[in-house]
Amino acid sequence: MSADSPTSKRIRLSEGGRDSQVLQDEIDRLRLALEDAEGTIFDQRCRLSDQDDILDAAEHRVEVLQMEVIDLRESNEQYAVAVQRQAVQLRERAAQLQRLDDELVSGIERHGREISRLTTRLNDAVEAAAAASASSASVACLVCNEERDVYHALPCCSHALCAACSALCRRCPFCRAEAAAQQPPRASRVAFRRWW
Repeated sequence: MSADSPTSKRIRLSEGGRDSQVLQDEIDRLRLALEDAEGTIFDQRCRLSDQDDILDAAEHRVEVLQMEVIDLRESNEQYAVAVQRQAVQLRERAAQLQRLDDELVSGIERHGREISRLTTRLNDAVEAAAAASASSASVACLVCNEERDVYHALPCCSHALCAACSALCRRCPFCRAEAAAQQPPRASRVAFRRWW
């Protein structure tokens, strides 16, 4: 048989047909493998897309958290400044209260000294009045002008009359007040102090 004979062509075609069938099967198998690979690639792309979405969401959350951290830092700084300002104001108020307390204490001490001085002056005045009253006991009677032992009229305590003239008069000749009774000068000083 020659290489160009129809039988050899047929055999070659049949062999080629078998080869073409094998090739066709191989192509189909490769197509299925390619489709499977494309499906796998699509699935991986979907997974990558999902992971990209998760990564974008995580990045967005990180940005939000960074902004919150910045806001917290700013608010903490503002709060710290406000606390420092209040601390300064409280220190100033405490210093002002301390000054007022010192002024109050010195005022109390000054007024205490003034009260002590006035009390001393009052005691001196009372003693002087008592001494004057004791010395005025030797004043002459306003009626008879002879007797030196003068009584005080009550309630006015005027040095007015001697014992004899006071029995005759119902009014004080000095102030014209109703004379309820007469007392010696020393007894009238005690009554005056009790009244005072």
